[in-house]
Amino acid sequence: MGYSKAETEKKQRKLVSKTQRNTRKVLVILFKVILVGIIAVIIAGAGAGFGMMKGILDNAPDTSSINIEYPVTGRHGRKRDLHDRFQPCLCIL
Repeated sequence: MGYSKAETEKKQRKLVSKTQRNTRKVLVILFKVILVGIIAVIIAGAGAGFGMMKGILDNAPDTSSINIEYPVTGRHGRKRDLHDRFQPCLCIL
């Protein structure tokens, strides 16, 4: 650490230097532009994702006329229960 008179004057000149001040300004402005750009990309991506999902849902077929109920009887004519839904039939046809 230089505490001599020459080193102190050099530090003072560096603090009031227009070149360094302008460099800092440019770097700060560049940082702000990049930050705003990143935020804009995030917002645009969220909007595009929402638009895609909305488009898919809007173009989906109408399900009001489709029967989506689970069948009441199984293969053997007996009433199906919860066990039949999750256990495959191991019988030989």
